[in-house]
Amino acid sequence: MLVIEGLQQRYGNLLTKMLKQNALAIADFMIDTNTKINSSDNHKMNIIDALDRVSDFYDNKKPFKEMTRENILSFLDSFRKVEISDPQHKWIGTYNLYRAMIVKFFKWLYYPNIESSKRPKVSIISYTYKGILDLL
Repeated sequence: MLVIEGLQQRYGNLLTKMLKQNALAIADFMIDTNTKINSSDNHKMNIIDALDRVSDFYDNKKPFKEMTRENILSFLDSFRKVEISDPQHKWIGTYNLYRAMIVKFFKWLYYPNIESSKRPKVSIISYTYKGILDLL
């Protein structure tokens, strides 16, 4: 598979264990992205990891196109930590990184033929970010 060429075998394994339509969506997204920005291997690995975690959060049984805003919020909320276990709020960086990748992917998933800078937000990802002050 061209998408995982040059990546560790683990990334191919992640794609083969998930729902076929999710794996194909990730592959198509990465091919589209790579033709526009020539993604680094690290970027590709981060995308696969993030989207695999979303898929795995729902036991690899829920297609991306069937996910709701609440599904995405539940996934992102799984990164939250209480003050005692994370007094420096490091979880917020992870939350924001995953959120950014998810937003980009779902905009592409629903509007693949629109230039990336002009893609509208889709309802599944609208307002998933509450603001840093609300998260603390």
